[in-house]
Amino acid sequence: MDPKQNPEKLRISPKKRVLFGLILVLVGWGIAEGVHHFIATNRFKRVKARFESQKIYREDDRLGYSLKPGTWTNLSPGWEAVVQADGGKVAEEFIFTVNSREFRGPNFTIPRPPKTVRLVCFGGSTTFGTGCPRDDQTYPQLLARALNEKSSDQKIEILNAGVPGYRTTESIINLNKFSKNEVDIALLYHAINDIVRGDDGKFYSEPLQHSRPPSRVERYRRRMRSSLFEVLISKIVGSEEKKIRKGTGLLQYPNIDEGFETNLKSWVQLCHKKGIVPVLLTFETRLKPNLNEEQKDELLAGPIFKIYFPTYSQMAEALKKYNQIIRKVAESEGVALIDLEGKIPYSKENWIDFCHLNARGTRLMVDLIRNEVETIIDKR
Repeated sequence: MDPKQNPEKLRISPKKRVLFGLILVLVGWGIAEGVHHFIATNRFKRVKARFESQKIYREDDRLGYSLKPGTWTNLSPGWEAVVQADGGKVAEEFIFTVNSREFRGPNFTIPRPPKTVRLVCFGGSTTFGTGCPRDDQTYPQLLARALNEKSSDQKIEILNAGVPGYRTTESIINLNKFSKNEVDIALLYHAINDIVRGDDGKFYSEPLQHSRPPSRVERYRRRMRSSLFEVLISKIVGSEEKKIRKGTGLLQYPNIDEGFETNLKSWVQLCHKKGIVPVLLTFETRLKPNLNEEQKDELLAGPIFKIYFPTYSQMAEALKKYNQIIRKVAESEGVALIDLEGKIPYSKENWIDFCHLNARGTRLMVDLIRNEVETIIDKR
């Protein structure tokens, strides 16, 4: 029979239409998944290659990344290239050592030698000494030299546990690397990394049980292994957080301030548990009161401002707030506080940017804190 004379045979049933539609959706989704994994895999390879090209770092299961032991010279391009020496001149050479415990500086013995007082300085790049081309220009080593000049009956040994990008979370983890009674005094100098990278508030709860968020390489590895559905859900869930960040800056981001305070208290309590005297330092920057508009514009042009804060006042308010939290924790926990905020002059001769001191500025910092640290040593 001619099909034209029997249209019933050409009609597709609703069930078949639904089935056909589902098949098309599944085929389309399969193609999309394939494209997603192809793009994610290639992006992971590029990110991992860039990470591995930064020779001084290696991936770490708990910290995300850590310093790689060895002696490193003239690393470029990267943050090392902007390091300046005295007088604002670009350093011709950047040389530093990473010891076997993954800290900047020479190796040290365990247990500590007799008649030795051991201090450890925890922090990020401002403790590590991004503005100091040589190990002996960093504040931990300068402070040790200054204190040993006045001490005759005991040796003062100071370790540099600062790593670029680390926050209070990482300093808690690094403090756990030391066994009880290996260290006498610990200094903590943090704020800026907790402000600009503090949007992972969930990692602050119970900080002694949590490590830091994964490194960029690990995030892309997870994305490579995840499904397109998981990626889409994460984008939808994270959209509100992005609106908060874009609209109001990190000052209004949930749980940041509480997380910073919680971490400071946890770090102090862990020090007590290990028999260590904890010392908190407020954070010093070039953000001074009564700066003129030209000076503010100069600071605002820096990369950290561009990425995280649309206005000078937001960053100034954030730093003021975090220093207040440091003072509050020092008082509530009954521990020593070295109030460094506002003490180092704004002049370019002391800084490589808005928060990193150069070798000259670092000497000023040590001159400001040496007497207070000496008193803490005597009272311990």
